[in-house]
Amino acid sequence: MGCKACEIACVISHNDNQYLASADAFLPRIKVFNTPELRSAVTCRHCEDAPCASVCPTQALVRKDNSIQLLKDKCIGCKTCVLACPFGAMSMVAEPTNPASLARKCDLCIGRPKARRAWQPAQRKRSRW
Repeated sequence: MGCKACEIACVISHNDNQYLASADAFLPRIKVFNTPELRSAVTCRHCEDAPCASVCPTQALVRKDNSIQLLKDKCIGCKTCVLACPFGAMSMVAEPTNPASLARKCDLCIGRPKARRAWQPAQRKRSRW
């Protein structure tokens, strides 16, 4: 749809369910394109044979819990994963606290409590009449 709600949910989920203090910290792991020709959200597909993980020289991308996870402390910012990803889901981001650009990708909110997972649909209570 191009409304960017998924980007907002992603950022809030990674910010302990709080709104951001500044626009500089708005660093979603999902990219939304909204043009007259294209409306789409691009996110990691967590490929079974992930090209990004295969080319990483420091093994900063690993398979864990049926997904590809980024070990931020191992990333050296070489950008080979960005070039290898066939979906354009990898990006390089300089965080406000660290001027060096490091890889960033969707982590499926792994490691967050279920209530904080942006991708998980809301649970609805069913009432019986």
